Amino acid sequence: LTLAHKFSNVTMAVTTWLKEKITFIFTRNVSLEQLTLSIVLGITLGLFPIPGLTTAACGLGAAFISVNVPIMMTINLLVTPIELGMIPIFFMTSNALGIYQLIYGATTVSPSFDISSMIASIKEDKLKGIQEFADIFLLAIISWIVF
Repeated sequence: LTLAHKFSNVTMAVTTWLKEKITFIFTRNVSLEQLTLSIVLGITLGLFPIPGLTTAACGLGAAFISVNVPIMMTINLLVTPIELGMIPIFFMTSNALGIYQLIYGATTVSPSFDISSMIASIKEDKLKGIQEFADIFLLAIISWIVF
């Protein structure tokens, strides 16, 4: 056998072993109900409108509900781009429902919102960015809870 042929056999063996391990992690002792619940919670909690807290939300959900954590966390990470895109939608929905005026008074004007400045602020300093956009996140959370 040539060196390339031996390398090919080793690569195939490692790939097969890796596929078996990943399949085992994601499917061990998982009923159809747990699989469905893991996916639904991963999506729902993954869309929580504060960047960086979705993993904690999923962890908290997994502490109280019997789910497959690797599946839920994988789905959570997959919906992260959707989560960032949903923050303005949640914010606009809460504005349309008049939630800001309900909380802060009827004459108060809702804050303006720019997603690029929010992401830049959070990248620079997570805590400062979240504090800077606290009103927007509060409205987004209320809208997330409603819907």
